[in-house]
Amino acid sequence: MSARCSTCGAPILWAKTAKGKPMPLDAEPRDDGNVVLERGVAIVIGPLEHVTRRTEPLFVSHLATCPQAKDHRKGR
Repeated sequence: MSARCSTCGAPILWAKTAKGKPMPLDAEPRDDGNVVLERGVAIVIGPLEHVTRRTEPLFVSHLATCPQAKDHRKGR
């Protein structure tokens, strides 16, 4: 689902982890990303998997790029 970050206004995608927790992702895929979406589930991959998944879009957690990420982590 497409949305905007409530603090910085950047476009984000909402995905769920395998445990069902919401995970905000930067909306645009990046070559240096480490998250793949499989049937709507966000899966964090390691460096070795990165090589084998070069054809899939790779995303980055928005918590890694948001200037106000600390506010989100504290539940503000």
